[in-house]
Amino acid sequence: MKRARCCRHFFAHTMNACTRCSVSIMTGISAAPTLVDENIESRWMAGARLIYGVTLGRLQAKARPAFLIIGAQKAGSTALFSYLEKHQQIIPPQVKEVQFFDHRYAFGSRWYATHFPSQRALENDKITFEATPNYLYYPACAERIFTYDPAIKLIAALRNPIDRAYSNWNWRGGLGWHNFGYDSFDAMVRGEIDVIAKQGTGYPGNLAPKYLQRGLYADQLERYFALFPREQIMVIESAALRREPVETLNAVTRWLGLRDHDWSRETLDPANESGNRTPMNPETRALLASFYRPHNERLYRLLGVEYGWG
Repeated sequence: MKRARCCRHFFAHTMNACTRCSVSIMTGISAAPTLVDENIESRWMAGARLIYGVTLGRLQAKARPAFLIIGAQKAGSTALFSYLEKHQQIIPPQVKEVQFFDHRYAFGSRWYATHFPSQRALENDKITFEATPNYLYYPACAERIFTYDPAIKLIAALRNPIDRAYSNWNWRGGLGWHNFGYDSFDAMVRGEIDVIAKQGTGYPGNLAPKYLQRGLYADQLERYFALFPREQIMVIESAALRREPVETLNAVTRWLGLRDHDWSRETLDPANESGNRTPMNPETRALLASFYRPHNERLYRLLGVEYGWG
């Protein structure tokens, strides 16, 4: 005769559950052990329901991000994230870049929810967010984010695309990552311009390294403007964040509907700066200025601003 066995990881009176046990119970309560006493069985089922309810409740009680920093890569998103998480009404996620809407969308929204604080932690008008700079560039992200929450607010930090590309190149080189077979930034620039001239800028339709394509901001923002109202998208220039951090941060937090923060108490040094180690070849800069000029002018018309990038 089988005897009732109580899992040593679960005790009903403490309302605590072992992860291993809760998972097994959630996947099939019908797999309960054969018990010789109906009272024991009823207590086992009560415990199972408790574990299931607590575990599912914790999932459902996770807060949703009120806004996302969607990019651009190497354009100040890390600095902006590090500044905003200092605000008394903003609770950061477990990691800065969750990378859900680009690379991990198949994991599902429940997986995404695990990266954010509980709803209880966001009492007293607090909000949470995340910052994945790939969201601006990857074409599928705009529609996925809109499906997730059409009312979410979005922040895009933009940097002079010439400097962004050079910073991106140096950053990858500093990490020891390959640079798509190019032995210099100058060679990469000429190679990608040649690929774009022949194949266009579609992603992922060409094999260009995409250092330059990531700076075609008008194309990327238009995907978001086609779905979201303009008032839900804030575009800032990373140079303004560096030059006037307090004014820029106040503009962002007021747009988010938050109380003013005393930024004078914070250290507002740029985070994750991967400065350009050596000056760019003047000929390469001139080539990039020519390449980006029509794209930048289109961006200025789209936003109604003039950044003066060159």
